[in-house]
Amino acid sequence: LWSDQYDVAWKLYSKLAEVECIVGDYDGCAETVEILLSHAKTKMQALDTSVLKIPYLLSRGDPQAVISYGLDVVRKAGIRLPRKARKHNLILEFLRIKGLLKKRTEAEILAHPAMVDENMKKVVEVLNAIGLAAAYIDDTNVVFLSHLRVLKLSLLHHGLSMHTSVGLVTYGVLLVAFG
Repeated sequence: LWSDQYDVAWKLYSKLAEVECIVGDYDGCAETVEILLSHAKTKMQALDTSVLKIPYLLSRGDPQAVISYGLDVVRKAGIRLPRKARKHNLILEFLRIKGLLKKRTEAEILAHPAMVDENMKKVVEVLNAIGLAAAYIDDTNVVFLSHLRVLKLSLLHHGLSMHTSVGLVTYGVLLVAFG
């Protein structure tokens, strides 16, 4: 099927993985994801498919695996985050965002266009999952850093997404904490 009808096979297996995830068959989804990844021809296909593996990892009750896998996924998309986030990483990211926001009004921020780049939408979805998984293991540096990175990507050039709001809240919390 893959050699004769690649597009049909890709669509069928992609939908199968989505359905398996929706119905809670995470083991089946993980197997289907591996098949898809072995046949992915584009970066977008690999990124789309990789996102489907996150619910499987969460179902295993291993937030550290979600963080590690998520970091690998965003690295492949060209986004660099440290494997072990330290406080100085968080402070640097916070200061960069503070500089980006310094001369912008609330209206200017809200008037930012919506995110349209499908790759970047997937990247911020993975960054959000990293932050949520890090909250389970009380790794506040990773929680804050991942959500700040979503905000930074949104403000710099990619536009606003549903995950940008979490980044804005994170920035607000740190603004209060850091003064």
